[in-house]
Amino acid sequence: MCKLAMPWVPAIPAYIAAPFQNDEATALRYIALTILVIRPLTKNEFWNEYPQETEPPTPWYRGRCHEVCTNVQAVAAQLAAGGEFDLNARLVHGMFQADGDPDRLKHAWFELPDGTIVDPTSNQMGIGEAAAVIRPNDPRHSYYDPTETWEFVELANDTLPGTSGQTDH
Repeated sequence: MCKLAMPWVPAIPAYIAAPFQNDEATALRYIALTILVIRPLTKNEFWNEYPQETEPPTPWYRGRCHEVCTNVQAVAAQLAAGGEFDLNARLVHGMFQADGDPDRLKHAWFELPDGTIVDPTSNQMGIGEAAAVIRPNDPRHSYYDPTETWEFVELANDTLPGTSGQTDH
C-alpha cells in the first residue's frame, strides 16, 4: 500500500501501475485518472461551479494543474520506491497554447525522456480527453512549450487548497 502525505488521498495499492510497468506514460495516465476521481469523492467537489443547463461544468481541477501533477508524482514516486514502477518523467511548468487560442497559459504536465507528454489535467485545456498521453508525433505536442518556465508559489490566502495566483491552468 502507498501511504501519502496528502490527507485526501487514501492508501493506494502498489498494483495500480503494475500492468503498465513497461509503459510509463500509460502508468502516469492511470495514476492521474485515479486521482481525478478519488479527490472529488473524498472532498465532495466534482465541480467548482454548478453551471446552467446549457453550459459545460467546470471540473474541480480547473487552475490546479500543479496540485494534480504533484499528487500524481507523489503516487508514482511511492510506487517507484517499492520497485513497482520506473519513474523517469519530469514535471514541467511551461506554457500551453492550442491552435486558435489567443493567449499562452501557464500549465503543468509531465515529459518523458522520449518527449512523450502526459498531461493529467488536459481536459481543462480543451484537448478533449482526461489525462492525455501525447506522443512526439502527435500534432497536439506543439501546444506544449517547456522552454518558457514558471515557478509555482503557494500563497497564504488561497481560497482553494493547493492553488495560487501563479497558475492559469
